[in-house]
Amino acid sequence: MTAVVEGSHEGVTDHPDLAWYAKGEALELAQDWLDGTRATGEPGLKPEVVERDLGGDPPRVVIDDCVDGSDWQIVEEDREGDLPDSDEPRPTTATVTEERGTWQVEKLWFGEYGECER
Repeated sequence: MTAVVEGSHEGVTDHPDLAWYAKGEALELAQDWLDGTRATGEPGLKPEVVERDLGGDPPRVVIDDCVDGSDWQIVEEDREGDLPDSDEPRPTTATVTEERGTWQVEKLWFGEYGECER
C-alpha cells in the first residue's frame, strides 16, 4: 500500500516498488490505481492476520482490514469521472504468498463502502 500512496502523492502512473510488493491480480489492481491522479493524506489501516498456512505450497497469509480512506483524498483539480459515493471504511482482504524468500500480495478483495467500522 505504501507504494500506491507514495505514487498517488506524486501523481504518477507507475511506481518502481509495486512489483516488489505485489504480483498477479493485486499488481494489476495497484497499477490501475496509479493513473496520474494526485491525492493527499493516507488511508487508515489496521491490518489483522486472520489465516496462516506457513507449511503450504506456497506459504500463505490472509490479512483482513477495514480501510478508512477519508484522510486520503484526491486533489480537487484532479477530480474527474466517477468517484466513490462514500468515503466510509470498506472491508479489504489481502492474500499474501511467499516465493523465493519474498512475500507479495497476490490477491486483493474490496467490499462495499460502509460495510465495516473502524
